[in-house]
Amino acid sequence: MHPFNLLPPTQKTLLRWQALNRQIWAIGLYVLVFVLFSWALLMLGASMLREYNSSLSAAQLITPAENQKVSLRDINDLNQMITILNNKQPFSYVWTGLLLDLARLTPGNVHLVSFNADTETKEVVFTGIADTREDLLLFQKQIETSEYFSAIDIPPDSLTQPKDIPFSLQATFALPPYEK
Repeated sequence: MHPFNLLPPTQKTLLRWQALNRQIWAIGLYVLVFVLFSWALLMLGASMLREYNSSLSAAQLITPAENQKVSLRDINDLNQMITILNNKQPFSYVWTGLLLDLARLTPGNVHLVSFNADTETKEVVFTGIADTREDLLLFQKQIETSEYFSAIDIPPDSLTQPKDIPFSLQATFALPPYEK
């Protein structure tokens, strides 16, 4: 069988446009029904929520005070724990400020190998290698400007070499009271 096209091209185009128009109207109708149904559900939910909120009394909205009370026993237990921690950590320090200051004051040509601090005697020993004698003296001078270090002592034999100087600096450290 052979399909015959008996419609002129203008009518064929018109029929295509009418079919497309019907599809657009059908989609629009589906969207309209969906929007109206959603709106009705939201209005019903809002109405139910308003009714529920109006039925609540002021007593139900406020949490009872007995749930928020802290007993004297709880306070004493907490105080005992704080006392135990304070007794176990008498020489506990926050080292952040001191280490940041040390990093800021160390010249680029001075390489620290170790940093040993004794919290009982308040002595610290820096060991490392300086590229030149001038770099080592600059490091000593900058450390003396710090609020954390005092009484910096460089052994004289560290200053005998002109280059690649291994050193061991001794100093006294002090952490400000707010950092203890």
